[in-house]
Amino acid sequence: GVQVKSGSASGSSDYFRSPCKNPDGVVEGWWHRERESKHFDAWIRHGLAVILVLHDLDTSTSYWAQVTPEDVRSTGKGFKICVPASQVIDEEHLPALLEVAASKRAPASWEGSAWLRSGAAVSPGDRLRHALLVPRLVAPHRNVGFAHAIGPEEALALLAQVRIADLDHFASRHSSVPSLEEAGRSGSWQWQLVAAYGAVLLDGDTTAVTGLISSAPGPAERTAATVVAACALLEDEKYAQALQLLTAEIDRDEAEPADFAWLLVQRARVRTELADDHGAGEDAALARITVLLAPKDPTTSAVAAAAAESIFRAAPWDEGELEAFITASDTAASWWRTQNLASAYEQAMDRTFDHWAQTGSIGLGQGNPVYNELEAARWTANLSAHVGAWRACTSLLARQILLDAEQDQDGQGDEESGNALGLLRISGDVSALTKAVQQLRRLGPVAPVVRTVRSVVAQSWSVRAFRAHLELWEHAGDLLEAPAADAAAAHCTALFNGGVQIPPSVSANTDVAHHALLALGGVLEAATTTVHEQVRDLLVARAPWARPALAQPVVQLIFRLADDVFHAPSARDEWRKAALRHTGELNGICVAMLGRIAHTDSEARTALIEQIKAGDFAALAAVGEVTTLGADVGQHAISRLTQEIRALLTGLDQGQWRMRTIDDARALAVLNIAYPQHARWDEIVELVGHPEAPGDYKRGVCLLLSRNTEQIPDQVREDLATALRRAVDSATPPAGPPSGFTEVGGAESWLATALGLLTPEQQAAWRARLLTGNWQQRADAVFLIHLLHRPEDTPLLLALLSDPHHRVRIEAAYEIASRAKQETPDLDARAGLRRAASDTSVVIPQAVAQALADTTILNEDVQDAIATVKNHPSATVRRLACRRTRSSATSP
Repeated sequence: GVQVKSGSASGSSDYFRSPCKNPDGVVEGWWHRERESKHFDAWIRHGLAVILVLHDLDTSTSYWAQVTPEDVRSTGKGFKICVPASQVIDEEHLPALLEVAASKRAPASWEGSAWLRSGAAVSPGDRLRHALLVPRLVAPHRNVGFAHAIGPEEALALLAQVRIADLDHFASRHSSVPSLEEAGRSGSWQWQLVAAYGAVLLDGDTTAVTGLISSAPGPAERTAATVVAACALLEDEKYAQALQLLTAEIDRDEAEPADFAWLLVQRARVRTELADDHGAGEDAALARITVLLAPKDPTTSAVAAAAAESIFRAAPWDEGELEAFITASDTAASWWRTQNLASAYEQAMDRTFDHWAQTGSIGLGQGNPVYNELEAARWTANLSAHVGAWRACTSLLARQILLDAEQDQDGQGDEESGNALGLLRISGDVSALTKAVQQLRRLGPVAPVVRTVRSVVAQSWSVRAFRAHLELWEHAGDLLEAPAADAAAAHCTALFNGGVQIPPSVSANTDVAHHALLALGGVLEAATTTVHEQVRDLLVARAPWARPALAQPVVQLIFRLADDVFHAPSARDEWRKAALRHTGELNGICVAMLGRIAHTDSEARTALIEQIKAGDFAALAAVGEVTTLGADVGQHAISRLTQEIRALLTGLDQGQWRMRTIDDARALAVLNIAYPQHARWDEIVELVGHPEAPGDYKRGVCLLLSRNTEQIPDQVREDLATALRRAVDSATPPAGPPSGFTEVGGAESWLATALGLLTPEQQAAWRARLLTGNWQQRADAVFLIHLLHRPEDTPLLLALLSDPHHRVRIEAAYEIASRAKQETPDLDARAGLRRAASDTSVVIPQAVAQALADTTILNEDVQDAIATVKNHPSATVRRLACRRTRSSATSP
């Protein structure tokens, strides 16, 4: 194909007005300019080669240039190509012209494309889209170096790959390449887009890119700016603003088919988040048709994949076109995104290994190559409207940040952990978010969790954030301030009662009632008494709770209600009547409700006793103090528990282990102590000494007996000593328990120590064995240290405050606080108390609060510790710090 432009080279013809000059100022030809890219795009995409001819009317000389994507340059206000003065249509150049004429547009081959530079084979109007969606086809390869200057499209592709340092190198080497700061002041719109995208990536600032939409020189540029702005707004959960931008550009109807489809798939994902599945499906279907009108390239296949994904997600649960979705998603863009992920995790493995080998440290913040690769993957997915890939990559980045933050030595871990929780929240990765929140509560710092949960507002939520917000309230609702907790509780109640519109895609995949009640239980601790009364009334009004699936959250709510809501006799009366409406498989709710008021309501207690007579051991646990059961009931319960333990022992002898929901041996020991005239100790002694009994069977009873040895009859003490002899004398720990059961750990050493069976050498051996064992054994070592009552062991407890497992730290903190409140000064314990009370987690201050709850000794360190935990962000910790409780040996 030939495009001819004629004019006078010596006159005022536009075609010869703009000379091409070499660095020495010598004219080498003339620039042909086009304000928009559509002509260049058509020539480049044509199946035949196209030459552009400038004909000089004065000399009748024609100059020519083949139109190739490599030779077409962006000016910031349009595009241009140089027509060399040395290429004349004459006999001398006939071979070159014939070679061009015989050539055809080569079919795209993406194998070996890693080295391509400057968007080879990409037409001008497609370069911005390629730079953002498949940047490897536009950005210079890392090994090319910095010898040649780059244009704005290549700079944009470098940003899309999060190669900020490389862009800085180009800017420092070439005056024609501005820095990000200078690009914002450039007269070139494309360079301004580079600066605006940099502001989005580095600062989350959408101001500049939104402003560039109205000043864009053409539809392709306006589409690119609109998509970048919309995606940045989606990151900030500003769905209405994103929808407005995308709709305005779609309504213009000026974009080429590929760009129009690109806009449509982005709007489809926004509509999905706003629960407009019908609108999303329409946009996606139109995008899938529209993209077929565009030349096939990696960006159009990426857009087609996004359309297929949106159609699949907008369809009812079991009607989605899974085959079409998976097939369409198998694209070059997805392969190259996988390369980013592979590179990220290769580097992450190197850094983790170096840290393990103690030859390197892990840093946080910008410039981290692992984060850069993950950011590149998630942003190309974001800009491509590949929602599933964006969510997965965002979650991977967040989890990597959290892993690194634990090893942070630069003081950035707190802020970075908060950012990571935010990423998990917007990604909708509920499982990872829950695990992260729980771990930060255990390990600290809890401040990022506080910021994240307090950022959740009780209002209409996007589809993606719906479950994430409920999970945050469930697992961190105690970190809310009272007004926010009350609002959250009202929202949860409205969700449960159907007072809030729930997106169909959420209700189809989520048991909203179940999760709303769990979230309500999570925020209840921080809520006011008024809310507790409302929840009490809800539990009463809804009784019986006919759905067994709701039993767990209902029971949780029962036990989290404040005692104050049951002070009125009328309240207890209504509560008891509601409890008794639950029978059969709902009896667990009945027992929980009765147990909640049994200590102040005689009728509730009587109802529980009747259930104990019927063999309901859950009622035995709920009744509380068993000494008031009466001898007949106590004897009956002892007989039933003895039968259960005998069945367990028979099973052990036959190599069978039965799962139990209650601790039979501990419950029997409690009743034996309460009713010595009916006591049955033989089964307990046999179980404690049985070598095959797992920890589930004997840890509870060993702990109870070691705390109450003075109430064990002398003969039973002797029998227990005989039963424990094997474990006491053994030089090696017992074999591990069967799968699903708990190990015995140090339980036998506790009882042996309490009974005075261990020599000093055996005490030291057990202490060493447990302290150097697994986390369960190290936690057990703390109670052994408690039983030994040796002040010189306090430094061991201080060391365990830094144990890698939270259960060990909890036990150590509790014991340190217990020692610090003793009348005899323990300076090490008091120093440890200050450290534990100010720990940045939730569980360690909570252990301190529990240990100090019943103290009457208020030395200065104890007073300071109590004041510290009373100001903890967790309402659970603050409540424990203000409560006075005492335990009883006769409470099962």
